[in-house]
Amino acid sequence: EIDLATGEGINWPATGNGTLEAGTVNADSFAWTGRTADQLTGVSGITINHPTNAELIENVDTALADLPRGNILHSSMGRLLLTKDNNIRTYYSAVNDTLDTSLFTAAANFGDPGFEDFTEGQGANLAITGRDGKWIVWKQRGAFPFWETTFSGTSSTSNKQIHRDFAIEGEDQGVAAPQAITTGGDGLDYLISPRGQIKYFDGSVPKSLTEAILPTIKNFGTDTAAIGYDPKENLIYASMKGLNSAGNPVNNNDSIVVYDKARGALSIRKGKNISCFAYDPQDRKMLAGDANNPNVLEMNVVSKFSDDIGSGERVPVVATAITKRFNFNLPVSDKNVPLLGIQGYMLPTAKVKVSFRGNDGGTKKIEAKEFDGATTNPYIFTR
Repeated sequence: EIDLATGEGINWPATGNGTLEAGTVNADSFAWTGRTADQLTGVSGITINHPTNAELIENVDTALADLPRGNILHSSMGRLLLTKDNNIRTYYSAVNDTLDTSLFTAAANFGDPGFEDFTEGQGANLAITGRDGKWIVWKQRGAFPFWETTFSGTSSTSNKQIHRDFAIEGEDQGVAAPQAITTGGDGLDYLISPRGQIKYFDGSVPKSLTEAILPTIKNFGTDTAAIGYDPKENLIYASMKGLNSAGNPVNNNDSIVVYDKARGALSIRKGKNISCFAYDPQDRKMLAGDANNPNVLEMNVVSKFSDDIGSGERVPVVATAITKRFNFNLPVSDKNVPLLGIQGYMLPTAKVKVSFRGNDGGTKKIEAKEFDGATTNPYIFTR
């Protein structure tokens, strides 16, 4: 027999192969045919004595070969969920932490593993989230919830039932890419839609945060979009690849849209594309990576942008947002001038430019007005 550390037995299957003191002159390969609590029984293959607390390794190559493969993982409600961005199948694991073939071997009882195929939404699965006791599979054209119950409410060994909830399906109702959805720390999910809108999801229908600046963000390629949440600064970062009018990628139109959750404010930084975001809780920094650049970027430098951690280089952020265009449709004889009010948030260093264009007897006129954020409250302006 081999005695395992207290509480470790649950992580070992009933039969298998292993190695003692791997990589040393005393290395021994062994097999076992049974397990009782924290003890392996029916052990064979050990040729020499080994000390107490010798390194013990389970050989799991054979078991892992039978596990499903994927590149999208999600864990919630005691399960591991797995899918792939070129497939419609979603696997859900058993309610245990044993890494062997039983982890994803489909069975009929509540708590057993299984899989669901999502033919809805025209395309592959792109992300999985969890909310209100349900798992949600995201595609480009929607979100598709499902969850598990038992036939009998009094028995945990009753046959399971998999339920499908009301699906959110339609043009621009889903997520753009696997990296384009994140949790915002407030119970909401934030995502980038296939058409480049930044949306939030509270379990009902995704709602847009960027509808007011659609003319600015409409020329984006979103198949490599990425989004991340900075809990220190309470900011949502969303990055999208820029396109020209012909729909071809152009680097100078790459954009990062930043949403300030506390103030409900938006800003855009042109010329930078991010492939992934990650928050460093130890140093409390928002980090980002570019698939075409070996540098790690630091995002939350006050009023600045770091191109490389530790290099000392700081590049000022230029943020531009173009709102909707207004057409007052005034008749030629109308001498009244409409009033246009603008209200929102801005930093002291920011500038807002409003331009009015008219046609007086065939002569085009343009009147422009600029103002900055040097107000009593530098974060709020009304003009």
